[in-house]
Amino acid sequence: MLIIGPMESIDPEPTIKKATAAAAPALAKIEAACFDYDCMSESDFRHYLTKTHNVTLLAEENGKTVAYGMVFLNNKLRQARLFSIAVLPSHRGQGLSQSVYGALENAARDAGMYTMRLEVREDNPTLQDMYGRWGFATCGGVQGYYSDGGDALKMKKLIV
Repeated sequence: MLIIGPMESIDPEPTIKKATAAAAPALAKIEAACFDYDCMSESDFRHYLTKTHNVTLLAEENGKTVAYGMVFLNNKLRQARLFSIAVLPSHRGQGLSQSVYGALENAARDAGMYTMRLEVREDNPTLQDMYGRWGFATCGGVQGYYSDGGDALKMKKLIV
């Protein structure tokens, strides 16, 4: 006799999709949960989500927004700037940031961009290592870049 117990709920793979202005409140909540300074507000997100010079993607799991990423596109220089990636603390360690970044890189490439650049805190070696694994190399720095006076490293990679 075969006995089948209750089925465990299996979380589906997160869905990555383009963010709309309606996502602004959820994105602002993720921002507040992930960053202590330089946070974008709901109105900041609404502003960016209505502009065509950027791509903002979000990851949803069971209908809840759990991560997002934003790149700005400079058509003149054919350069994308990774502005932000944020994953709710409860969803870290599952590869979401890499999935969101991969989708952003593809979108930037599809928009005709040749390179991707970013700034990362000089005192955050964990993120520097992550970006290095994604193919970014350090190409400079900016003193006092962050609102708390923290310095930034500039990183860049080819995406063609």
